Amino acid sequence: MDTPELKLVTDDDLAAASWIKPRLMGEFGAVTREVPQGYAAYARVCHPADDESGSPTAWSQVAAVTGRQAHPTMQWHALVGSPHRYAAAKYLWPGNDPECGNLPPQLLGPLCNLLTHHTTTPDTCYFGLWEGHGWTPSTAVANLHHYGRDYILFTGPLHAALQLGHRPLPDWFVPQSPNLLWPADRAWYVASEIDFDSTLVGGQPT
Repeated sequence: MDTPELKLVTDDDLAAASWIKPRLMGEFGAVTREVPQGYAAYARVCHPADDESGSPTAWSQVAAVTGRQAHPTMQWHALVGSPHRYAAAKYLWPGNDPECGNLPPQLLGPLCNLLTHHTTTPDTCYFGLWEGHGWTPSTAVANLHHYGRDYILFTGPLHAALQLGHRPLPDWFVPQSPNLLWPADRAWYVASEIDFDSTLVGGQPT
């Protein structure tokens, strides 16, 4: 991983995450199952799909192709006319499905730039990386446990979110967004659940 600015959080320092799990509730798929309750507003960032040429495409553009209506609670399989929630490709959309569990850098970067203005602690953030990616360091042990998910917890400045990923080859970097991300002041919280094709954001805590 290209993470020179990120440090592993040890078990002794897990108090920084202790507030999260008691505020998670609801069935799988609920916003507050992934982002703690108590924020005044929640937002959804839909991961782009790829068109036939491999270019990232917003869901609103996909809707224009498939003749569907884009709206805040739209679901990918319905957007492309598929009756199957987890097998939506190649119905009305000729390209590929959005990637689950990974907000690409072209969206993660602007999101981090926005969020840095809405926290008093942009230099102290926490990054949860799902332990099942398969390329995490052998010395990194999952020490953050939520419902059905185990994460390796890092800490560092907000912009270091773009350093997460792995190198299959020395000149080939494959980025991976944090699956969990929040600042020390808890002003907002970002979750990219590994089975979701959208990233969820909570902000303006009550």
